[in-house]
Formats: sequence, structure tokens, C-alpha cells
Amino acid sequence: MTIKRSHPHSSVDATIASKLAAEISKRSYSKSHARYWLNPGRLFKNHGAADYSCRFSFKGRRVQVCLNTPNHRDAARKAAELYSKIVNEGWEVGLADYRPDERRTERPKWSGISQL
Repeated sequence: MTIKRSHPHSSVDATIASKLAAEISKRSYSKSHARYWLNPGRLFKNHGAADYSCRFSFKGRRVQVCLNTPNHRDAARKAAELYSKIVNEGWEVGLADYRPDERRTERPKWSGISQL
């Protein structure tokens, strides 16, 4: 770090000071932190919907979940909690609060005979 002697109140060179500010503003958060979801493009509203939704993937499965709130900060908190729950307890447990009617059912196996 160079000390700028020309200005009596400055102890840091202007080029270093601008780099420090840029590094601080580019913090990244994990998906289990609400601030991650507050970044632009993480939460969205479907056309005409009042509530926020989020999209994410984990272990090869992708989902879009309606968070049932029109408040941006509450939606970010819910998205972080949902992601943490899915990572720690699994998809079925995590989605139980947001999709209670969704049950995993096995599809009938192809028998080779078409039914008309």
C-alpha cells in the first residue's frame, strides 16, 4: 500500500481505495442466505401473479416454487429456508410446505401394447 503524501487527510492511494470499494460491493452469498435471493434476477413474478417465485436446482433436479408472498424480503427469506431444508433433509421434505398435493407416484411401465 502506498501512502499518498500530497493530500494530508488521505493515507491510501486513490487507485487502491477504488479497488477496495469494488471488492466490498461484490460480496457473494450462498443460496442458503437470504441476501443471495435479494440480488436482481433471483426472485421473480410470473405474468400477472402477485407472489414471488424462485428457481433452483439440486442434485440434478430443477424446480420452480411459488413462495406465497408478495413481499420481496419475505420471499428471499423463504427461498433461503427452502433451499437449506432441501439440502439438509431432501426434496420431499423441503417441498412438503409449498407443494402439499404433490406426491411421487410411479408411472405404469410400458407394456408394449397400445391401448386405444
